[in-house]
Amino acid sequence: MLYLHQSNKTEQLKNWLLEILLQEPACNPFRDEQILVQNPGMAQWLQHQIAVCSGIAAGIKFPLPSTFIWQLFKHLLPDVPDVSAFSKEAMTWKLMHLLPDNLKQAEYAALEHYLMHIPQNKDEDHLQEKIAEPDQLKIYQLATKIADTFDQYLVYRPDWIKAWEKGDMLRSVSAEQQWQPLLWQKLTQYTQTLKQSHWHRGCLYEALIEILQKKAIHAESFVPDRLFIFGISTLPESHIQVFQALGQQIDVHIMVHNPSQFYWGDVS
Repeated sequence: MLYLHQSNKTEQLKNWLLEILLQEPACNPFRDEQILVQNPGMAQWLQHQIAVCSGIAAGIKFPLPSTFIWQLFKHLLPDVPDVSAFSKEAMTWKLMHLLPDNLKQAEYAALEHYLMHIPQNKDEDHLQEKIAEPDQLKIYQLATKIADTFDQYLVYRPDWIKAWEKGDMLRSVSAEQQWQPLLWQKLTQYTQTLKQSHWHRGCLYEALIEILQKKAIHAESFVPDRLFIFGISTLPESHIQVFQALGQQIDVHIMVHNPSQFYWGDVS
């Protein structure tokens, strides 16, 4: 069952959490309670509050949502690696390899202009530019930014990634951004050439939700008796869909800040 607890005060959310932990102890004392938090600071504060209230804080883990979901990926889906081949770091180095070979294509004109042109003299009245070989540091910086953008797409726009992998360029991509789907396709092809895992978060979420909807996992050792999501201000839609599917098998308590006890989503 999925439960939503709302308050405009963190203290009240904490009190509700403590009430559930103390008055409704978990059925299996050998399974750790799982409380998903937004950062380590919140985890440390919650652990201290639990210890003050109950005298001890043991058998509790405070993973980040992405960490918890990645563990579900590893346990429920085949051949999911410890570290994704589409992590930001991995994508950065692969993009560094791919970018120089594709700059001459018309779709990459904006990237070529950024990498291949450098100002001759900033003090001249009329700024002129000269063609140069791409600077490796500049390529690395650009690859880092692109990898970060792709990483955000994997979480927040997996529908784009899925379409790009099918060859659909999408109308939502402007003419100036046509290099993005093309470069993503090159990246996935290069990853296959390296014989690395094809799994990335864009396709993992869809496969995980399908498994959760079809397979009973509540008795598995890696699944907690219940799950708490505490004080996280925003969650991507893919995370919410996972927690909704998981809520069909175990109790999931979502404790969020809300400035009003009434629905105000339509307020403009």
